[in-house]
Amino acid sequence: MPNSSVARELILQALADGQSLPLHESWTAPLLRELQSDDLRHLELAIAAVAAIETDQFQETLQAIGTERSRPPLVRVAALEAASTQPDQLSSPMFELLVSLLGEDVAPVEA
Repeated sequence: MPNSSVARELILQALADGQSLPLHESWTAPLLRELQSDDLRHLELAIAAVAAIETDQFQETLQAIGTERSRPPLVRVAALEAASTQPDQLSSPMFELLVSLLGEDVAPVEA
């Protein structure tokens, strides 16, 4: 039997591979725990899993991850993308993060 870390990774990967999954109430607490994990791999998988589930229940947590400057930039991008209710439009935090990743000498585009 795999250890609990490997088992969690397999479960998160299976959820992440899904599309438009309904949220089962028993998943909420474990997913929130993984979204708060210090294990980068589990965090990335949890973000992908939550993105595959049809719910807005994790939006605040995803927004917090996306705006937390101590997190790796690509994790922040993934979290903000997963939190987006309009995937074809960039939110202000997502736009600001992407511009910052381009470098300091890039001027913001005026609207």
